[in-house]
Amino acid sequence: MDVVILAAGYGTRLNTNNNFPKGFIKIRDISIVERNIINIYNVSEINKIIVVTNKIFKNAYNSFLKKLEIKHKTIIINEYVERGNGYSLFLAEKGISTNNFIMIMSDHLFSKAFIRRAISGSGLAVDKAPIYYDLEDATKVLVDSKGYIKSIGKNLTKFNYIDTGFFILDKSIFEVAKVIANRQKKLGVSDIIRESKCKTVDITGNFWIDIDTQIDLEVARTRAQKYLGNEK
Repeated sequence: MDVVILAAGYGTRLNTNNNFPKGFIKIRDISIVERNIINIYNVSEINKIIVVTNKIFKNAYNSFLKKLEIKHKTIIINEYVERGNGYSLFLAEKGISTNNFIMIMSDHLFSKAFIRRAISGSGLAVDKAPIYYDLEDATKVLVDSKGYIKSIGKNLTKFNYIDTGFFILDKSIFEVAKVIANRQKKLGVSDIIRESKCKTVDITGNFWIDIDTQIDLEVARTRAQKYLGNEK
C-alpha cells in the first residue's frame, strides 16, 4: 500500500523550531516519522510514501525522503494549512497510486505490534483503553456493535474508543472529502471520517502516543524502552 503522512502542522504547542518538523523529534535515536516508516515497512510492503506538508517544512522532508530506500516518494504542499488536516487529506489524492492506503499523523508514534494489528483490518484504528492519552484533548469515537463509527470528535460526551491517528483507507474517502471541502473552508480528518461511515479496527493493548506537548514527549521517551521492546 501507499503510505500518506500528514505533516502540515507547525507543532506550536511543542515549542519546536519553525524550521524543524515535529515528526523529526527523536525517540531512542530515531525520529518519530522514520520509526513509523520502518515499522510499517517491516510489517507490510510500502509501495509509495506521500508526505503532505507546508512550505516551510518542504526542504526538510525532501531531504528526509531522499535518504529512504523506498523508490516512490512524493511531497505535496498544503498552501492553506489553516484549512485543517482534512484539507491535507483532500490534497493527498493526487499522489496516491494504490486503491487502499495507510494514513498516519506525523506526530503519532506507533509500535510495530500496533501496526501489525491495525493493518489486519480496515478503517480507523481505535483504542478502548489507551496506555497514555490526554482525555480532554483526545478525539473520541463512538463505535456501534458492528464496528462502524457512529460519531467522532473531541467534544463527545458518549464514546467507547479513542482515535489513534492511524487509518487504513481506500480512494472512496476522497469522494466524501471533496464534498466537505466544497462545503466548508475548514475541515478536519474527523469530519471526513464521520461522513464516510468508516469502519474501525480495535488495537486495544498496543502502544501508541500522540506527541503534542512537552509532557507527551517526556512520556514517550520514558516509556519507549518498555513498550517498544527490541525496536531500535
